[in-house]
Amino acid sequence: MLTALLSRLPGIPPSAPVTRKRRAVQLLVATALLPATTLGPAALRAHAADEPIRIPLHAENTTARLLGVSAAGVAVAQSSPEAENSDGTVYSGSWSGSLLPRSQAVALRSSGAGMTGTTLAYTVGHPDVATPWTEPRRLDVLTGKDAADPTGGPVSDPVFAGDSWVAEDVPAGLNGNLRRYPLSGSTGPAFWTPDGKQLTGFDADSEGTLVAYGTYLPTDDFWKPTGPYRLDLIDAKTSTSQRIASSTPAISEPHLAADRVVWVSIGSNGARVVNTSFRTGGAVTQFTETSSGAALSDLTVADDGTIGYLVKSGKISSLRLLKNGKKTDVAVPLGSTGLDTLGNDFYTASGGSRTVAGVYRISAGKASRVKALPRPEREVEDWSFDHGVLRYLDRSGGESDELALWTRRVKDATGAPVVSAESSTPTVLPLPAAGLDDPQVAFDAGRGAVPSRKYLMQWDLLDRNRRTGVGVEQTPIPDADGTPVQRAGTPVVSGPYVLLNGVVQRSDGHVIYTEPVRARQAGQDALFGSRLVYGLTTDAGSGQVWSVDTEDPSPVRLASTACDHAPETATWGGLSAWTSCDAQQITIGRSVGGGSLRTVSSGLTGQSGTLGLTMNGTALGWVANGQAYVLNLASGTSRPVALEGETTRIVIDGNSVVREVNRENAVPATVLQVDKLPFKVTPSPRLTGQVLTLSFSPDGDGRADTWPAQFDTTAPLATASLRFVSIRSKAPVRTLTTAKVSDGSVRLAWDGLSSTGRKAAKGPYQWTLIARDASGRKVTTDGKTAVTGTVWIG
Repeated sequence: MLTALLSRLPGIPPSAPVTRKRRAVQLLVATALLPATTLGPAALRAHAADEPIRIPLHAENTTARLLGVSAAGVAVAQSSPEAENSDGTVYSGSWSGSLLPRSQAVALRSSGAGMTGTTLAYTVGHPDVATPWTEPRRLDVLTGKDAADPTGGPVSDPVFAGDSWVAEDVPAGLNGNLRRYPLSGSTGPAFWTPDGKQLTGFDADSEGTLVAYGTYLPTDDFWKPTGPYRLDLIDAKTSTSQRIASSTPAISEPHLAADRVVWVSIGSNGARVVNTSFRTGGAVTQFTETSSGAALSDLTVADDGTIGYLVKSGKISSLRLLKNGKKTDVAVPLGSTGLDTLGNDFYTASGGSRTVAGVYRISAGKASRVKALPRPEREVEDWSFDHGVLRYLDRSGGESDELALWTRRVKDATGAPVVSAESSTPTVLPLPAAGLDDPQVAFDAGRGAVPSRKYLMQWDLLDRNRRTGVGVEQTPIPDADGTPVQRAGTPVVSGPYVLLNGVVQRSDGHVIYTEPVRARQAGQDALFGSRLVYGLTTDAGSGQVWSVDTEDPSPVRLASTACDHAPETATWGGLSAWTSCDAQQITIGRSVGGGSLRTVSSGLTGQSGTLGLTMNGTALGWVANGQAYVLNLASGTSRPVALEGETTRIVIDGNSVVREVNRENAVPATVLQVDKLPFKVTPSPRLTGQVLTLSFSPDGDGRADTWPAQFDTTAPLATASLRFVSIRSKAPVRTLTTAKVSDGSVRLAWDGLSSTGRKAAKGPYQWTLIARDASGRKVTTDGKTAVTGTVWIG
């Protein structure tokens, strides 16, 4: 057992409340550590005995962009919290049904994307290739079926024309030819060629293509366009051209509507001018737009000829409507983005809170929400589950360089678990040095390991919100060619021990054991208190499993088989589990070796892989082919039980299971879910470790005047006391007690006084920890042996 005295470091203050400036809060340590919230009206309880509880994640206010509307349905793109400027998740559906998330993350042009019937036409850019090009695609907004349209070669800036695509050939110079690509897949001839012209924009429908262009002249530094600029309407069937406009100021943003055309030019004062005329030609109506916040690239035209575009001015967003050269502004939610029409009505979309986010119809001078849009939820970066406390790490509510750690208590109850309300404020953890793309935390019995504020590859080791030391991932691991490589590992905490990249350290950061190089390379290891179980491979091609008490190292080989990779391991109490070479079998045996072995099928099929073995009490869990399984180790005849839902990770604690579950047609696709074990486990609580010294001297000199004793157990405790008996007189001297210990961490200190307040005599004293869980079971070292020892008063 651990006998080294840990010097106490200055305590780190508790987290400040989360505010708009929360990311300025200094490093605050976390968790078991955070006070657990009580079970109350806000608690989450399953409605039926076997119904799982989905853990609500943090919603985020994000932007939303309308992609298109039609009589059949609607499509909206919602940005992700981590990438506010991206289109993120596409939601689509009918007007009468729910909007469902689609798998596409579209890269949309300002024009060229739109709805026709049940089809959303959109484009995806491929910029990271030798010749950048744009792919035209179509999504059925009702079924979610998505397909790419062939173009016979790379194209640039496709525009959907209802029955075809019009696209520019990827240019060798400034511009390429314009071609029409029918949905049948055949490629039409070029109907517009550059030939001394520079394209400034085009739009298309099934009847024709509206092309805006100027001429260009060579200069000393670049080819610059110049006037006169032209706007031509090219017939789709005959390729004959009709001149719509000609001007010296630049012409851009051409828009083709059912019976008219719209374009933007530059006025004499530099302001933008919105122009419109009928497709057949005739008089041009103009409106000079002076607002820099006008989104003219998204302008659209209603059936009655009204032109609309969004305008943002400060904290005000409006839809500007132009008809007969006169404007009307209609207020819309701030940040509304994307615009389309249906009949004479305009539609846009807005993100924000649940009461705001959605699709809006602007009709009769008023905007009203006609379709609600769910707010996206933050992805969980990492999570842990122990002693009835679920902790999860995300990036909610702050800057990108810090993390928020939240807690919920999970209480085993008759019929189903009960999940408490979330902690009111999180613990704030700043990200350490650049390079930590996968932040992770680990906790057990009041202790934890969180990323160091200053350095990559280091961890702050915690005990009840106090830093007890720094864990350093020491000794680089040689790679296949012998080059030393330092890899960021995943921390494992078990009582006063932490496993970092194959190195076992005490809670003060003192290294007590380092795995063999082959085991560190494999990373298949598990820890229970000071007991370490690891897998490795030998030069002879043997996959082996070893077990060692890191406080008294004498490794024992548990298994060996022909294999080219290390078996995966798990351990708890006196039992360990490990996989076969193909991971299709799991073997359970004693951690110290000997005795009979038990083997069960993992359910894994196909190629070998990792199972994510997890063990707690008398339950073993794992994931095979996306299916979670649990096994009752208390019964020698039990069989693995499959849990419903596609699972990526599972952790067991008591009679509850927390899983990462994948969901179809949902955002985020992976959520945390609490289930009840399909069988009851009743293991007695075990001691995982103790931190104490062999002697102390309560003489008032300020040095070792008290005897601090720390005990870590595997379960929450209802009662805990530490009794001292004089070994010489056999008389009881003192009993120290502590309140209910929800995290299994007992922290007591003896000042050397007897129960009557007198100084105890010098000499040896036997101490005994008497602690029980809520069911009255005593804490033991191995399921039967009492936790006891000797301390000297000198």
